[in-house]
Amino acid sequence: MPILVISIDAPNAPDLAEELSQRLLGRQIIQKGFLLTAFEYSAMIDLFDSANETIDRTEADISDWIKFKHSTLKKRRLSGKRQKQNLGMPAETMELVCIEIKR
Repeated sequence: MPILVISIDAPNAPDLAEELSQRLLGRQIIQKGFLLTAFEYSAMIDLFDSANETIDRTEADISDWIKFKHSTLKKRRLSGKRQKQNLGMPAETMELVCIEIKR
């Protein structure tokens, strides 16, 4: 299962991350137990073991949230593979999807 990371880069990133996570929880798109890390101008929401349909629903809801409430924000989706460092030995790779939100 892929890992979903939502990255927010804006002057009020902690408030935006809190608002977005409450919205996604209220709509039951994501479950409790996610990791929210916030700094002054950036925040990250890590959702582990997300199914592909959950990622698509999350991305669609973020698009609606931006369109109707925060029109100055821009969103883009990045994806790739992440491999654990294992001192040169073969290790499993995980799919990583990042939704980046910027002002």
